[in-house]
Amino acid sequence: MRGFKKRINDIAVGVEQNANTMVRKTVITVASAVALRTPVDTGRARANWRTNIGGPLVAPVTSFPAGKKGSSGAAAAGQAIQDATSKMEGYKRGGVPVYISNNLPYIDRLNKGHSKQAPAGFIESAIEAGLTAIRKARLVK
Repeated sequence: MRGFKKRINDIAVGVEQNANTMVRKTVITVASAVALRTPVDTGRARANWRTNIGGPLVAPVTSFPAGKKGSSGAAAAGQAIQDATSKMEGYKRGGVPVYISNNLPYIDRLNKGHSKQAPAGFIESAIEAGLTAIRKARLVK
């Protein structure tokens, strides 16, 4: 019976670790996808995708990489991805929500297709990428 109890306990510990990993990877997947799919003019919209634990960040990013359209967009996406990665480092589940937010007043218009650079619904497609990551995850290995 001791062997069975130990095995069940090991599985429970593994499930908890795998769940934490799944949440971290899902958040980083969504944050990466939404940043990379956001249309770029100055890079400001991409740079304002912020990840936070416990509540959304409300202050917009005022300092972001500047440059040509392509270079500022890539740097801003990298900044948003790095933000998500660093916030999720060591994250442990436990009822504390994780937020990926963008507080620029025009982000909704961009998502509705205002820019010709990205189709309408790029936010929803990023969320779908996260759902796909969840579906592929295995809690018990």
